[in-house]
Amino acid sequence: MSKTNKFGNTFKEEALDLLSKLESYLLDLEKRPTDSELIDNVFRTMHTIKGSGAMFGFDDVVSFVHEIETVFELVRAGKISITGDLISRTLEARDQIRLMLSPPVSGVFPNMEKIGRLIIDFQKLAGGSKKIFSQQPSGDSSKALSANKCNEFPEFPATRPCKKTTRQYNHSESAAQRNGDFFSQSHISENRQHPKQKPKALTVEKRDRHFNNESLSVGSEKLDKFVNLIGELVTVQARLSQNVNAGNDPELAAISEEIERLTNQLRDCALKIRMLPIGTTFDGFRRLVRDLSEELQKEVELITEGADTELDKTVIDKLMEPLMHLFQNILVHGMESPKTREENDKPRCGRICLTAQHSGGFFLIKIEDDGAGLDRDAIIAYAVKKGFLISNEQMSSMNLLHLICMLNLSVQDHTSSLFGTAIGIREIKRVVGELRGNLELDSQKDRGTTITIILPLTLAIIEGLLVSIGKHFFVMPLSVVEECIELSRREEEKACGKNIIMIRGQIVSYIRLREKFGIEGEAPSIQQIVITKIDQQRVGFVVDQVIGEYQTVIKSLGNYYKRVSGISGATILGDGTVALIIDLGKLVMAENHNIPGTNG
Repeated sequence: MSKTNKFGNTFKEEALDLLSKLESYLLDLEKRPTDSELIDNVFRTMHTIKGSGAMFGFDDVVSFVHEIETVFELVRAGKISITGDLISRTLEARDQIRLMLSPPVSGVFPNMEKIGRLIIDFQKLAGGSKKIFSQQPSGDSSKALSANKCNEFPEFPATRPCKKTTRQYNHSESAAQRNGDFFSQSHISENRQHPKQKPKALTVEKRDRHFNNESLSVGSEKLDKFVNLIGELVTVQARLSQNVNAGNDPELAAISEEIERLTNQLRDCALKIRMLPIGTTFDGFRRLVRDLSEELQKEVELITEGADTELDKTVIDKLMEPLMHLFQNILVHGMESPKTREENDKPRCGRICLTAQHSGGFFLIKIEDDGAGLDRDAIIAYAVKKGFLISNEQMSSMNLLHLICMLNLSVQDHTSSLFGTAIGIREIKRVVGELRGNLELDSQKDRGTTITIILPLTLAIIEGLLVSIGKHFFVMPLSVVEECIELSRREEEKACGKNIIMIRGQIVSYIRLREKFGIEGEAPSIQQIVITKIDQQRVGFVVDQVIGEYQTVIKSLGNYYKRVSGISGATILGDGTVALIIDLGKLVMAENHNIPGTNG
C-alpha cells in the first residue's frame, strides 16, 4: 500500500469516527439549541474533517463540509438560530459525507442530487453569497468545471467514464444541477482549491506528525487472529497443567503456575482490546427514533443510560441489526399516537428507556417502553386458532415469550398491529440465542413492554460447566446454570415416567441428554441434573456426571456439523479431548414444541 493510500485510509477512519460523534452532538443540540458547548463541538468537528481532508486531497468532502461549517460559524456568532430544519439538513449532509468516505453497502452510493440541494440550502442560509467552487458561472459568461482526476475513492466508481471533461453551463440550469453534475464527474480533483484553502504543500513527515498520537488503529482481522492465538495458548497451558499435576516435580509445577498466571493476564488483556463502548450503537438508535417518530407523526423520547459500558465488538455488530428492527417495531406498532395516548390518560410523548450495564461476568441491555404493550389474549387466541394451544388458557410472561417464538407471527396474519412488536421480539430471541445469551420479557397491555437481554462479555472465551455422559464430554454455558442436584432411581419412580422433579416446592421439568443425543449405554444409578434458567424458564438437563467449571475456548464446527441442532461449537480439553458446547436454548425450544397442551 502506498503512503498516500495509507494516510488516506487513516483520514477516513478518523473522519468516520468524527461523523459518529457529530450525529450525537446534533441530536443533543436539537434538544438544547442554545447550548454553546454543543455548537462549538459541531463546528470543531466540521473544521477538523475539513482540515484533515484538505491534507490528503479529499477536496469534494472539504468543499461540502465547508458550506456546513460556514453556517455553524454564523450560529456561533449568534447570527443564525438552531432550528429543527437546520438539524435535519445537517444530519442529511452528515449521512452523505459518510457515504462519500465509506465503501458502498448494498449498492448505496452518495446521492449527488441531494448533495447539490443541500449545498444550495446551506449557501442560502449563510446569506446566498457564498460560492462552493472557485470555478463557478458568474455574470453573463460561463466558466468551465474540469475534472482532471477521478476515483481517488476507489471503492465507488464515477457515474460516467473517467476522463478529462469540459462543459459550458447555461444560466438556465439550476445550481443544484450544476453541483450535482460536478460531484458525479469526480469525487476528488487534485487541481481544485477551495477559495479559502491555501495550496497544499504537506510533506510525508508532517503527515506522520499529524497522526502521531496515543491511539493506534488495528484491523479487525489482525485482532481476531491475535485472540485466536491466545485461545490456542490457553488450551496448551491447560494441557501443561494437567500433565504437571500428574507428575511430582515441584520446580516444573512452579513454572506451570507462572505460565498459567501470565496466560490469564494475556487473555484478559486481549479480550479487553476487543471491548468497545456501546454508546456509538446507542447514538444510532437515537437517530432512528428521531427520524421514524417524525415520519409517523408520533412523539417519542429515547432515554439512554450506560453508554460507556463496554462489550465485545463482535457482539455489538451482531446485535445491531436485530435491535434496529426491534426499535422500528416498537415505534410503528407498540407506540400509540399522541391523540390515543391522551385518550388513555398517558403523556403525549412516549418514552423508550435503553440501558446497558455489567452484572458480574455478563452484559445486560434493557429496553423499556410505555407503549401499548403486547395483547396477550389476542396472541393466545391466535395460537389456539392455529393449533398451537388446545385451549384459551391464561399464560405467564415467560410462557408468552416461548409462544411468540414458536408461532410464525406475521402482521398480515392478524389485524392487530401489536403483532409487529412480537415479530421483533422473536428475531431478537434468535440472535441472542446464537450469541449464547438469555432473553427476558415482561409486557402488560396498555402499560408497555420490558425486554432484558443478558449476554456474555465476549464470544471468544466463556466460563462453562464441564459434564460427561458415558465417554463423551459436553460444556454448558455457566451463565445460565443455577444449581446441580442428584437424580436417583427413587426420584424417577416418584414422577411416574414423567420428566419432572420437585425442587423446594416447585415443579421443574428436565431433558435427558443421553436420550436427546442418542448416546448408548446404561445410565448410572445416581445421575446429576443441571438446573438452568433460560428465558425466564427453569429447565433441568440430566447428565451422568458434573466435572466442574471449565474455561472454554470456543472453536467453531465445520460446515458439515454447523447445522447440528443443540450444538453451538466445540472446545479442546487439557488432554486433547474434544468437548461439544451445548446450545441449551435450542434444546428447550425444540422441547417446548412437544410440551403438554401444545402442538408442535
